Amino acid sequence: MKRKLMTNYLFEDIFKNFKFFFKSTKDSNREQKFLYDVSYGFLPREFDPENEKDDEIIYNEEDEVPEMYFCLEGIVSVGYFFGAGRKTKHDFKAVKKFVQMFIICDHYVVNNLRCEFVFKCEKAVKCFALTKKFLLKNIFKKYPEIANEIKANAHARYQKYLKRPIKE
Repeated sequence: MKRKLMTNYLFEDIFKNFKFFFKSTKDSNREQKFLYDVSYGFLPREFDPENEKDDEIIYNEEDEVPEMYFCLEGIVSVGYFFGAGRKTKHDFKAVKKFVQMFIICDHYVVNNLRCEFVFKCEKAVKCFALTKKFLLKNIFKKYPEIANEIKANAHARYQKYLKRPIKE
């Protein structure tokens, strides 16, 4: 029987619910070490637009994206603002909605890109964040083969779930 590390147990629900992000076809012992190292980077986050107005827009178009989010509950709409001048909720066009157990901004963080859409919190979101700095400097340098796999998978998910449905 394989021995699991304590941090892997603590975040086992995150690793299981988001296995599409963490899954690697590499050696399982190395993958366990990878998960162990990643677990030190998890930061709890919460966005609640009803209590904090600044929480309504998680990221705007062209924003630098310093964190990606593993969302356990809540609703986030992805889209864009149209029209010139002041941007209100009436000027927002949602093209995709994520509900409970979803990941956002992984493509932007792992591939070191700016945000292309608006990520708007519709209902309070509870999540864990991984920062770009932590992933790129600490994790991806130590595990380049897993990093390449994660980058490719994040790009493929981005193309499938965000880029394709948006036609202007």
